[in-house]
Amino acid sequence: MKTYLVALSALVLGACSGVSDSTWFFQGQVNNLNTTPAAAPEMEIEVIASGAVAITGGVTTECWVDGVTLDGDRSGGTLTMTIERIAQEPCTDARTRHHTYLGIFSGLRPRDYTFRVINAMSGTPVVELETILEVK
Repeated sequence: MKTYLVALSALVLGACSGVSDSTWFFQGQVNNLNTTPAAAPEMEIEVIASGAVAITGGVTTECWVDGVTLDGDRSGGTLTMTIERIAQEPCTDARTRHHTYLGIFSGLRPRDYTFRVINAMSGTPVVELETILEVK
């Protein structure tokens, strides 16, 4: 997962040098895996550069053709990433599929932020992570 983290973070950070407090960006990427990972990806959150934070992890869907999407939002000092399932109805392939994700918030001014990750894969949003992180 760290391999594409570097490439995507360079892309996002290159677009947001010299930003003000009201300017922030969110970029999300989901990879649909064709095989089961050796170990289930754990959710991680880290400051990856000045003004930028990455959230990585993984989820599964019960239908092989279902997709996953990420959405980012900011309200004051709280940044929220929501993970949602894009259901294909009816399901034409009932195999379980694994997905990895990367969400990057960038253009953030130095301060403490509350980061919240909401998993809405089942249709009912559940807060999976809520933490305070200092962004420099």
